[in-house]
Amino acid sequence: MNFEHRQIETYAPENISLDRPRQLLNFLGNPHLSFHSIHIAGTKGKGSVAAMCAACLREAGLSVGLYTSPHLQDFRDRIRVLQPEDGDGRIPPERVADLVDELKPAVDQVPELTWYELVTALAFLHFAYEKVDIAVVEVGLGGRLDATNLLHPLVSVITSLSFDHTYLLGDTLSEIAAEKGGIIKPGVPVVTSPQEPEAMHRLIQIAEFQGAPMTVIGRDWDWLPGPSAKLGQHPGIGWDQEIVITKTPPQAFVSPYTRFSLALAGRHQQENALVAIAALNAIQSNYPAITIESVTDGLAKVNWPGRLQVLAHGNGRPIVLLDCAHNVDSAEKLALTLKKDCVYEELWLLLGITVDKDVMGILRV
Repeated sequence: MNFEHRQIETYAPENISLDRPRQLLNFLGNPHLSFHSIHIAGTKGKGSVAAMCAACLREAGLSVGLYTSPHLQDFRDRIRVLQPEDGDGRIPPERVADLVDELKPAVDQVPELTWYELVTALAFLHFAYEKVDIAVVEVGLGGRLDATNLLHPLVSVITSLSFDHTYLLGDTLSEIAAEKGGIIKPGVPVVTSPQEPEAMHRLIQIAEFQGAPMTVIGRDWDWLPGPSAKLGQHPGIGWDQEIVITKTPPQAFVSPYTRFSLALAGRHQQENALVAIAALNAIQSNYPAITIESVTDGLAKVNWPGRLQVLAHGNGRPIVLLDCAHNVDSAEKLALTLKKDCVYEELWLLLGITVDKDVMGILRV
């Protein structure tokens, strides 16, 4: 059976449950309980925050599992173990084959497993066998019923919430926040991006019910943009941006007026960087190797393709950008970046998008 091409009905609301992945992981010996983790949900920015956290932890000298979805080019992009000497860390093809063989007996034991549930288990097995110091895990869809939500993380993270997958997650921000906020665990610290009032109200309710200390970007941490260079302003020179921390909680390992250079482009990445810093601050007592120096290096070096990625620039060639914006909110952020942070005479847009997205809303932006 090709699990990747099973019918979409498997993902209907009435069929999504943690029962299957729980049974699967139990059958495999609960590999997800063998490592610490940072668990990240959200509509936009969760992949970027995951990549930033993983890069900073790697710069701290740690072995870091990184599980993200979907993959951009290669299935192995989803599952990585970053080491101080290896910044790529994609799971080797032979390890994928070995773990698939290990998973096969579970298919007969746990009916109706989805492709994503199997891949998540494969990732957790890989991290367990590699004895990672910590894993940074991005939610695949929603949060409350996502297969990754069987983790017991050191910190939960909620990035920016907006409308996407509404047929599964609800068509109000409150409903979406309830699904994303389902990753908030009893007593586990949670860090959230700034949210619309409706979404923030629901997240606060969930955190209070769970007794989870909440850190809010824009309230407990804040920043100002530093100097930046526009793409196309100078031939052959890409864009650059900085953030200046203006507010931190008491006893944070980062002090106000600390500056960080960001490798990822776009003003929205400033907020994402502060979310990552706040998440790392929440676990810094567990990992004293997390320092201002490791975070500085991680944010300056992180590589996350498909997010305002410059494919061609200079030598008389047109600037070619690749970005994965696929809902109205991310299209607005892309449009703002093109307007404010790029210099060009003519703009051509090539858009490829699946039919379930708000195509007209994106085009109107």
